[in-house]
Amino acid sequence: MNSVSDDEEVALCTAEWRIFKEEKRKAHKRRWWMEILNKSHERYNGSDMLSDLRSQLSGRFKNFCRMSRADFECLLKRIGPLIAKRDTNMRESIPIQERLAVTLQFFATGDSYASLSYLYKFSKQTVSRCVDEVCQTIIHELQEVVKVLNIKE
Repeated sequence: MNSVSDDEEVALCTAEWRIFKEEKRKAHKRRWWMEILNKSHERYNGSDMLSDLRSQLSGRFKNFCRMSRADFECLLKRIGPLIAKRDTNMRESIPIQERLAVTLQFFATGDSYASLSYLYKFSKQTVSRCVDEVCQTIIHELQEVVKVLNIKE
């Protein structure tokens, strides 16, 4: 008889826990579609800097992306169609130049996703997704040019 009440108590606790988790999940809805800071694309940002650097002959583009403009354009032509996203009714897609630039900036500087999100004005999750997708595309498209070594410990 005692084990039945224990089973009922466990079932009750489990039910209460599920209700608690469901209420917590409902309460944690996103308040905004996009951070206000990231909405203000008209302010100067990393993509503006990228276009300015691409138009100048100062050599600062190479310092910014750690590759020449010609190499950047060549790589962009090769992987651009594969990393491009389509615009939707809800929002515009991130241009391929910015997707490649944020990835190169990540590897060149070692900046965090958070730091790059302030520079390029998209979320940390978007920076992460861009870096991952561009890296996978580069590995796939340049596998005959660049060899990836598996170092066994």
